[in-house]
Amino acid sequence: MTSVNRCRRCDQGRIVACRVRGRQDRVLVCEECDTVWESDQAPQATPPHLILEEYLARFGLPGLWSELEWLEAAPLPEAIRNLAGGYFHQDYDLDSGTPRQAVEAYGDEEPPEAVAALRAAVTELLAANPSERELARLWLGQAGAAYDPRDEGITMSRWFGLVLKVMEERE
Repeated sequence: MTSVNRCRRCDQGRIVACRVRGRQDRVLVCEECDTVWESDQAPQATPPHLILEEYLARFGLPGLWSELEWLEAAPLPEAIRNLAGGYFHQDYDLDSGTPRQAVEAYGDEEPPEAVAALRAAVTELLAANPSERELARLWLGQAGAAYDPRDEGITMSRWFGLVLKVMEERE
């Protein structure tokens, strides 16, 4: 299955190949409008297609990007994926307490070059001025973090700003 550059339904989003975590079903998903095309369907503006929430409900899952595993090479830097996977897994709060403490643990436990790489990656990410929606998809979908700062009323850009601030304190 190949990726198509733009969604033919909303004409704005990029389409990515994904699968539901723990399943083998492959789908195409628009990053902007959350449209899902099953199997090897060519993405098109007219049905058959589903909205992500409807598709994931089939499996008893919430309609969240964190339920998806990206099958394409992620443009997200490895340093951000390491923070998400290593410090924001599903039991992160048992290990670290608060999200800030998890970020601080990364800064304290990882080698200085990893801290510098995370700082550079977050700086570059924020400089690109992505939308809040794109930041959420990167953090939850691509990086696979189990923590969603929006649940606490924190915007994604503010969250990445906090990560950056903590990394700057560690250098």
